[in-house]
Amino acid sequence: MSGRFSKEDVAAHNKGDDLWIIVDDDVYDVTKFQDEHPGGKKILARMGGKDASKQFAKYHGPNVLKKYGPRLQVGSLNTKPQPAAAPAPAPAPAPAPTPAPAAEGQSTGHGGREPIDALEEFGDLVPFADPAWYQGYRSPYYNESHVALRAEVRQWVEERIDPYVAEWDEAKAVPPEVYKELGTRGYLSGLTGAAVDPSLLPYRVASVPPEQWDFFHEFILTDEISRCASGGVVWNLLGGFGIGLPPVVLFGSDELKKKVLPGILAGDKRICLAITEPDAGSDVGAISCDAKLTEDGKHFIVNGEKKWITNVIMFNFNHERMGIIIQCVRFARVCYEESVKFAYKRKTFGKRLIDHPVIRMKLAHMARQIEATHNWLENLIFQAQNMELDDAALRLGGAIAGCKAQSTTTFEFCAREASQIFGGLSYTKGGRGGKIERLYRDVRAYAIPGGSEEIMLDLSMRQSLKVHEIFGMKL
Repeated sequence: MSGRFSKEDVAAHNKGDDLWIIVDDDVYDVTKFQDEHPGGKKILARMGGKDASKQFAKYHGPNVLKKYGPRLQVGSLNTKPQPAAAPAPAPAPAPAPTPAPAAEGQSTGHGGREPIDALEEFGDLVPFADPAWYQGYRSPYYNESHVALRAEVRQWVEERIDPYVAEWDEAKAVPPEVYKELGTRGYLSGLTGAAVDPSLLPYRVASVPPEQWDFFHEFILTDEISRCASGGVVWNLLGGFGIGLPPVVLFGSDELKKKVLPGILAGDKRICLAITEPDAGSDVGAISCDAKLTEDGKHFIVNGEKKWITNVIMFNFNHERMGIIIQCVRFARVCYEESVKFAYKRKTFGKRLIDHPVIRMKLAHMARQIEATHNWLENLIFQAQNMELDDAALRLGGAIAGCKAQSTTTFEFCAREASQIFGGLSYTKGGRGGKIERLYRDVRAYAIPGGSEEIMLDLSMRQSLKVHEIFGMKL
């Protein structure tokens, strides 16, 4: 709504049956919201007719306003500046002068290569809270199509997922229409880890033509969805699909693809992979369940036992582990970002948390592990994109296993350090520390599925040594 009120106007609405508050110069009618407020009616009653901005910022994140603001806001203070009119388009800049060629023997600093321009800055620009290329750093991996996808997905996540994560977490369910949107927006088609015949794609991503789609687009898509800070939500949307469908895309017959791909990619059907048994998990060779074709050739009879067959059971597949790494690195970033923002607001012993050296040290250790893991991940994605499938499967399996272990230990470290910074808020559902509480619960669900850290580290060395012996390792 667009009402304009003075503080005196708002102060008159201070009773239980007529309760308004001010948050960041906007005015909200919380009369009917009192029963929904997690802190109870008394908390709101104390702030009736007053400016609650400081109290709100202390206990709530911005997603609360995104979720409830549109239906509760009745206007703004008359002292709040009106939105400025859109400025007239600036005249086109004059072309930059062509630099003079370097004198013979003089280095340009680029080794004869064209310098890489920085792409548009994006996000809140908290250092290390987003990948470096979001914040003005040069990267050889990304172009304008990645920039466009990044903006598209972030807007969708902030509007359709972020405000509802806590609600879905309590309900232990994500609305089916959200998964359907993954299909209609073309996102499912971009998460297969392999090229799909364009004739089988029911929908296309708006910002990226199919012929331009690469592994870094898939990386961005998974990374931005993971900003919701919920392993449960991410697994519901991406889990079984990300490991169940690639084998069909890569190895299925044309008949099978035509039969199952359109419905799955449209978000109308689900797919999962059944690996785990009571006596088999990461040890895939121990699987005993089998499926035998009937004599008439019309049916398979399945015998054996399966456990935890859900859309999140994923073992021993490079594509699946890469997905886990992407999610873990972003979850670690969320822990770090929430900690930085909280440290700027929370005061102890007369000063902000960020002004305490011990807090800055914790943040520095979080950042260095996040950046190291992220850079390793980008290199692996680049290698996978530029190798033949068989070569990538041979060469990268060990490194991906090692990076998976690195990512889960980084996530666990950042979740713990964030918990130390948030204190009691980090084990309280909802509120200012709600993301930290939620992510700390998810740590084990990433350290074990996809191969435990111990198995991953051992596999990393065994596989790498075996491969390099083939290539002629000299000892």
